[in-house]
Amino acid sequence: MLGAALVGIAVPCAAHAEDAPEVDPESGHVSVSGGALAGDDAGSLAFRPLVRAEVAFNVAGPLAAGGFLQVAFADGGMSDAPAFGGGVLLTLRPDLPELGFVPHLEITGSRLQLPSRGDGLVDAWSAGIGGGIGVTIVTGVAVEARVHHGWYFGLPATSSLSESAWTFGGALTVDLP
Repeated sequence: MLGAALVGIAVPCAAHAEDAPEVDPESGHVSVSGGALAGDDAGSLAFRPLVRAEVAFNVAGPLAAGGFLQVAFADGGMSDAPAFGGGVLLTLRPDLPELGFVPHLEITGSRLQLPSRGDGLVDAWSAGIGGGIGVTIVTGVAVEARVHHGWYFGLPATSSLSESAWTFGGALTVDLP
């Protein structure tokens, strides 16, 4: 019975498929980025290596929703204990081929570990906003420069970290078919 109902719906739809508007085949993107997390720690500016991977799926036009995982390291570099985190994101990536670049805006919410000089790894909630600009190097692949500002919530009262930080970096983004 269910099969007959599906055939009853599919056959008329298939008959009009040639009349359907052309749909952009892109369904989202995968991105890997690297850069530096810059924030105040114990009264001085600290730059920490950061690597982030994200995936997002288009929900309406150029608006996509997804998630990310990241790892940051203390000032000493990658020999220190990594600080892991992850969260959700909404991103706007309009396709503007006439301009020759790909703009990128995003808002994020996350739970992170942050490396701290005096406190080791500190857990915090974060909300952020960011953006960037990319250049398409081959169809469906862009190289981007990005900047992101995050605000931290739930830091321990004794933490030496500031309540916000900037992230600067680059990304390689691949469109999903």
